[in-house]
Amino acid sequence: MYGVAKDRSETTNMKRLQKLKDMMIYKDGQYNCFPNIVRNGEGRLIVAFRQAPDRSLLFPAKHTHVDAASKAVYVTSDDEGQSWSPEPSVLYEDFCLGVQDPCLNVLRDGTLIATFFTWQVLLKEDVDVLNPQRYEAIIGDRWVRRLCWACSMRSTDGGATWEEPVRITDHDRGLPSRNIRGNLVELDNGDLVLPLYIREADSSVAIAAISRDRGQSWEPHSTIASSPERYFHEPNLYRTDSGKLIAFLRSTDLRPVPDDRKHPLFVCESFDNGATWSTPREYAIYSHSPFHLLRLNSGRVLLTYGHRIAPYGIRAYMLDSECSDLDTSEEIVLRSDAPGTDIGYTSSVQLSNDDIMIVYYYYDEHDRKRYIAGTLCRELGGGTDVGGAHENGGNQ
Repeated sequence: MYGVAKDRSETTNMKRLQKLKDMMIYKDGQYNCFPNIVRNGEGRLIVAFRQAPDRSLLFPAKHTHVDAASKAVYVTSDDEGQSWSPEPSVLYEDFCLGVQDPCLNVLRDGTLIATFFTWQVLLKEDVDVLNPQRYEAIIGDRWVRRLCWACSMRSTDGGATWEEPVRITDHDRGLPSRNIRGNLVELDNGDLVLPLYIREADSSVAIAAISRDRGQSWEPHSTIASSPERYFHEPNLYRTDSGKLIAFLRSTDLRPVPDDRKHPLFVCESFDNGATWSTPREYAIYSHSPFHLLRLNSGRVLLTYGHRIAPYGIRAYMLDSECSDLDTSEEIVLRSDAPGTDIGYTSSVQLSNDDIMIVYYYYDEHDRKRYIAGTLCRELGGGTDVGGAHENGGNQ
């Protein structure tokens, strides 16, 4: 049985977040999406994102998030997000594979860890039988997508240079391919716990890998959540002040349910550094865009996500330090002006003046070009600093 939270209509808490303004971070006519923001050890803001050609003419009926030409790029800001580098730099690109969902993490010693996964695109006639464990599916009636592998990369100089990618494999399951969209956590002993999701049988399973050498290699760690009734995907990990690990899971219900109730948030907790996890608990927060967590200087935790149910936009919750008040916290609408569902993938960082920058991808009705956007917010009634902001999503 899944735990089920109260209906959102019972919320009573005051709103604790003031929106200041929206901004455009990067737009160039290409398909820019899936951003992730951190502050490196020198104070520079870095936004990594996926960039691909705009295929709207090739696929006019429906956008696709699979492209063999996609790559991981980034832009930077040295003035707290007031201006950004005019052109992106390449974080990683592959000659044969599309690069997807770059996520950045800052460790306590300043090391940057980037993660991503890869797609291969094949001709339809070259694939005899579709393999669901490789997420194979037909695209445009001419091609087949194939999930390849997830990788991590390290930088010890603030992102100026990067080591070669390391594949994140799971030999025990015999599955070389996996997806990742979510931030890792650093344990007290320096080990890293990383969330992934894989296709297993007829479901999508959230799992964790662990690195005991600062991201130079990975091994299987645990299963976070699985169910024959739903897909669990794009898990994001958060470590609370007490040391508890929390997995925030995007989900898809495989049963016949209304569309606006098909993608509830599920949460699992671990009290042993991710070795075991609690039964997934369902919350009446609906999104088929992943969730991001940021620990604020006040000790509160900011939860953000893309709202892909009309009215489309960006939403947030302000939680206590242990994220124990999801039942009662009030939803905060930051934007509701998007023309459709292809938005979101939020990530946040706290600025030097304690304001908060939330980044995500967005588009406008007049040209429908995907771009990297941001919303600047201010916490209301902030409390005492209880340890400082963790700019990689609080995952330290």
